[in-house]
Amino acid sequence: MEPHSCRNKEGSGAVGFLLWLALVASLSGHRASGQGQPSLRGTVVNGMGAPVERAKVEILPERGGRALIPDIYTSREGKFEATGFAPGRYQVYAYKNEEGYGNPSYSIYSLVSPPIQYVEITESRTAEVVINLGSPLGRLSCDVVNADTGKPEKSRFRLTIVDQPDLWLSSNTDGNGHFTIPAPSAPIELEVEAPGFTTWRAGRLVIPKGVVKALTIRLKQIESANR
Repeated sequence: MEPHSCRNKEGSGAVGFLLWLALVASLSGHRASGQGQPSLRGTVVNGMGAPVERAKVEILPERGGRALIPDIYTSREGKFEATGFAPGRYQVYAYKNEEGYGNPSYSIYSLVSPPIQYVEITESRTAEVVINLGSPLGRLSCDVVNADTGKPEKSRFRLTIVDQPDLWLSSNTDGNGHFTIPAPSAPIELEVEAPGFTTWRAGRLVIPKGVVKALTIRLKQIESANR
């Protein structure tokens, strides 16, 4: 944000008035510049060092909790900046599911994503950080539909590493029954369920890094499945 300023008109003449305007301009500029406000500036890059546009950036207290500032996304140059939180030590990480960069705070990505960074933020300076997302994982791009009608079906899915069942991820599709999610290269199991439908399962899926596997998942209604 650019500092505000007040400009005096020529020939105003009143010294006291000029001094008052100068004081107002000084204070306004001080507030607008954000001086003294803790801030964090950073860049998100991939494993080759190229900037990642529209990566989601999360800033959390060191001990965890909710994101302090929602909806922080990087610019075309991979840059972001945030202000408005108290001095302290914070977790900082980024992800972009649609390009294969998983959220490192989820256990299923904890072994394959770069570790979460910790940054000390103070009132006296702007902290800076570079977040390297590493190499993109493979991706599952799935559309869930009603097997009888072919219409999209909003549902819930669960991704589990077969040989490490304590590493898993569960979430919802979007309103059109679609989801795209990074997939570790280890064998995974995918489950999809929705009220009134039988659970759909696929076991030991293997998706190499950089590969997108597209699936159309057809859920059968319970009464149809029992015919």
